[in-house]
Amino acid sequence: MQDHCAAIDFVAQKGTPGELYNIAAKNERENLEIVDRILQLLNKSRELIRFVEDRPGHDRRYSLDVTKLAALGWVSATPFKEALADTMLCYQKTSGGGSH
Repeated sequence: MQDHCAAIDFVAQKGTPGELYNIAAKNERENLEIVDRILQLLNKSRELIRFVEDRPGHDRRYSLDVTKLAALGWVSATPFKEALADTMLCYQKTSGGGSH
């Protein structure tokens, strides 16, 4: 989350007023890789994963074009695993700290 906020500040300072910028760190991952990492962080079993049928119109991939942001010189400062752990900790704190 700190990288996202840093990118917003960076764009506010260096971007062109009225221009739109996608913010992403170019850290594409498979859904299952992210789920596995979250389960590890929560010390939970992989048995919690439930696979479901794809819905009509299901997106196969989510990706943002960060060309304009990169052209300004912004790069992510936080490695993916660290950022995910920080995000999880933030959500745990704001949801009362319990594991659900």
